[in-house]
Amino acid sequence: MPRSPVNGGPPGDGADRTRSDIQNEIADILVRSHAFETVPDRERLLHAVSERYHGIPPVEPVHHAMTHLRLIVRTCAGVDCLALLVEQARTRLDGPATLRLLQLADEWDGVQNFSDDEWRTIRDIFQQLDIARVSNINELFRRAVRSRLPAPPAHCRSPWHIFVHLAGLNADDQGVPLFMVFLWQVADAVEDAVGRPLKRLVNQLGQKWGITAALQRRLWAPPLAEAGPAQSMLLILIDHHPLHELRYTVTYWYQWDPDRWAPHRGADQVVERPMLESAVRAIVETVESQWPLDGGPLRLEFVLPMTLLNLPVERWSKEIDPDDGPVPFYRHYPVVVRSLDRIQERTRHRVWRRRWQVLRDTPGATVCLYSTGDPPRLEQDIVLDERVVTLVLSASPEQPNGAREIRVAIRTGVPVLLWHRGGAPDQRFQQAVEDLLAYGGIVELPDRAQRLRITSSRDDDDLADTGRNLVLLWDDPSRLPDELGPPAPAGGISP
Repeated sequence: MPRSPVNGGPPGDGADRTRSDIQNEIADILVRSHAFETVPDRERLLHAVSERYHGIPPVEPVHHAMTHLRLIVRTCAGVDCLALLVEQARTRLDGPATLRLLQLADEWDGVQNFSDDEWRTIRDIFQQLDIARVSNINELFRRAVRSRLPAPPAHCRSPWHIFVHLAGLNADDQGVPLFMVFLWQVADAVEDAVGRPLKRLVNQLGQKWGITAALQRRLWAPPLAEAGPAQSMLLILIDHHPLHELRYTVTYWYQWDPDRWAPHRGADQVVERPMLESAVRAIVETVESQWPLDGGPLRLEFVLPMTLLNLPVERWSKEIDPDDGPVPFYRHYPVVVRSLDRIQERTRHRVWRRRWQVLRDTPGATVCLYSTGDPPRLEQDIVLDERVVTLVLSASPEQPNGAREIRVAIRTGVPVLLWHRGGAPDQRFQQAVEDLLAYGGIVELPDRAQRLRITSSRDDDDLADTGRNLVLLWDDPSRLPDELGPPAPAGGISP
């Protein structure tokens, strides 16, 4: 969703003090990070921004770091590219600093639609909120955006942060700012002493911006029907044949009923390595031919042993176009891999299920670790924090450290892994992963990974390499292939 002043009203008429405070705090964070201590460091930062935004006037270099950074921040703010400055700066900062910078970028976008008095009034009301009474903030967010976004960004960790984020987004198609709907729903969830002034302020802003009628229609419109759980999937297991060294067994299960978890198993095949891709293509064609016309979106899940986890299965061809050649799976489906070793190690299932439950119940509180290539230390860090549900490997599974880190993940129950297929992740890859995890709920990660693969395939720079080599292991313990029933008769789909 594009970020701009809301379409429902005029820009703020006097938020200069708040905007100045935001600029100063951004500069303070950059100074405290020690990442921009020298003049060349700061000039490289400004150059990185100017490469993306060509309207930046020159900034005279100053040896005093705080003075120089405040000049840079003020200059970028003056030509409306402060968010781009934050984007470039956070690639060199650690987690807490990045989190606050993203929140400040939201504040900068949002405050421009308010006066200082209006902004302070809303902030004071939120400081009085009993957060325990607004525990379903993600649900309130989804209602406000009417499913235009699946979840608030990960840096929106309170009702205030969600309001600030929505305050900088476009209005809906009726001209009603999204933040107004969110404020009204928060007011409904809290006691009258706080809710009444919040609703009064929303009504005043609606009158000020001339959208009272549209606002009332939006507030009293029936909620959109919630979509059912996304359970449509095709799960394909590929394993080494126990008796033939150069052959592989291929088994599959499929599920398209969103209301009843009862997957069907297809016929087993034994194929040689060069025929794996065509065998999988035939399975997809067979299942697609039987898919209900009103069936939900389909996800491909490949269950693989450790030695095959790096197979480029998402790039295998769904079909061959006579003009364009192979059409890869990722253009049509979210594609993830899964660990056969984990599924077969029953003694590891308890910790696996416990961490998956954390992911499902409290997705906003989960933690992602970036391995530094020290598996023993990594294992200690995971064991000490049950919120860790995601791990970015320091190497691919075909390299010793990558394989060791996957074994650590299996032992400790971490269900979601990401890695660079070609080897160690560079800074661009790490930034792409951070963005995947930051924008939206973690449960939508397979879908966002698909979008990254599609969009990056159009680029010729490092981003194309990132999308092409991103591997996502997504292990849902509620979908265990060896529990899905006996194999179907050879030659067809189960009824």
